[in-house]
Amino acid sequence: MKKALIAVAALATLSGTSAFAADMPVKAAAPPPPPACANFGGFYAGVHGDATTHNWQSHEESTRLVFNGLPDTASSNKTGAGGGVQAGWNAQRGCAVWGFEADWTWASINDSRSLDNGIVAPFGIFSAVKADTKWYGTVRTRAGVVVSDLLLYATGGLAYARQNWNITTTAPFGAGGALITDSFSDSATRWGWTAGVGAEWALWNNVSIKGEVLYAQLQHREDTFFSPVQAALGGVITPTRRFGFDDSFWVGRIGVNWRFGG
Repeated sequence: MKKALIAVAALATLSGTSAFAADMPVKAAAPPPPPACANFGGFYAGVHGDATTHNWQSHEESTRLVFNGLPDTASSNKTGAGGGVQAGWNAQRGCAVWGFEADWTWASINDSRSLDNGIVAPFGIFSAVKADTKWYGTVRTRAGVVVSDLLLYATGGLAYARQNWNITTTAPFGAGGALITDSFSDSATRWGWTAGVGAEWALWNNVSIKGEVLYAQLQHREDTFFSPVQAALGGVITPTRRFGFDDSFWVGRIGVNWRFGG
C-alpha cells in the first residue's frame, strides 16, 4: 500500500511539471542585426572636376527692317572642362541619408556661330553670335540610401551661371558698299533649376569619392539693344533689336569629400 501511494505521488508531480512547462511562453528568437553601412552623416567639404556641355540658343524676337534673309536663330553646343569646390551636410538614420549641398565651378566655355543672308560681299549681311560661360554652381538637396560603403542618391535644386553674350552684325551701307556694324554685349548671372543622380563611396576614415550627373536649365532671358544699322537703314521708327537667350547644361562630375563626422 505504501509503495502504491509513493507511485501515485510521483506521477502527480510529473504531470504538474509537464503542465507548467507547457504553459510557459516560448521565447522568440532575436531578429538578425541590421546590415552594416558606412556613416555619411555630418558636415563635409571637398573639390571636384567637371566635364560640361553647354547647349545654347539665341533668337532675335524684334521686328527687323533691314536684315533681309539673315536667320533669326543661332544655336550650338560646346563641351569644356572646369573645377571647383563643394560643401554640405548630411543627416543619417540607419542606412537612409538626407542632406543638402552647395557647389561652385569655374569653367570658361566659349562658343560662337556665324550667320549670313547667303549673299556675298559687298551686299551680304553677316552676324556672329558668341556665348561665354564663366562659372556656374548649384544649391541642392540630396536623398539616398547607403549600401555597404556606397551612398546612392538623387539630387535637385537651384542652378546659377555667369554668362557673357556678344552679337555683332555687319551690313552694307549706301551705294558704295561701305559697312556699318551693330555690336551688342550682355553679361548676367542667371538662375534656373537642376536635377541629377550620383554615388559616393566611403574609402577610409572620413575620405570619400563621388561621381554624379546633373542637368541644369536656366531661365529665359531677353535683352533690347540700340541698333545703329537699323536706325541708319530702316529709319528711326524701330531703332532697336531684341534678343532672347536659352541655355542648358549637362554636367559630369568626379569629386573628393572630407567628412567631419555625424
